[in-house]
Amino acid sequence: FVSDKCKLYSSILRACPLTQTDAYTAYQSSFLPAATYPLPASYIPPQRLTAIQRDVTSAFLCKMGYNQNMPWAIVFAPVEIGGAGFRSLPVEQGVGQVLLLLKHVRAGTTLGLFVLTTLEAYQLTAGISRPVLEDTRELPHTEGFWFDSVRSFLQDISGAIRLEDPWTIKPLRINDRHLMDNILEHANLTDNETCRLNRCRLFLQVTLLS
Repeated sequence: FVSDKCKLYSSILRACPLTQTDAYTAYQSSFLPAATYPLPASYIPPQRLTAIQRDVTSAFLCKMGYNQNMPWAIVFAPVEIGGAGFRSLPVEQGVGQVLLLLKHVRAGTTLGLFVLTTLEAYQLTAGISRPVLEDTRELPHTEGFWFDSVRSFLQDISGAIRLEDPWTIKPLRINDRHLMDNILEHANLTDNETCRLNRCRLFLQVTLLS
């Protein structure tokens, strides 16, 4: 859907004689709402989103009077510091996902309760001692695509989400250790080996090493 929207706007821009003001208005009031609307509920990899928006961003740059080969660090930088003020779709997806999560969890909506239930299942699969939205290190063994996307964005911005009462599996005895914490500390294990060990742990229904 996002790819189709970007291709459509790119072809329209290159065919229509727009002024710089018209192009800016179209970008802010038409393209951005259309392209970013489905992103909070999606989990498109940032590299894919960057590739999707490349052509349409170049088209908007030309129509607004910019060099289409301008470095993207300047294109997406705020106007206040000398940038062009364009919006990055990977960033928009991450921000939208975080806002969606916080809004529904705080309001206690049906979707918010579903998110918390799914988050607990994700925490169980992760098998780590800290809440997964606070400990945002890369976990090669998780399979929750949407939460993987949220955690990746939080890691990129050095952020974390602290819920009021996040569910984790607590140690039962003194000196208990979470198996996955120990496994992740072994840097010599490949991602595939880590996934296999976690699947064995889930099959045996164990989380702690006493």
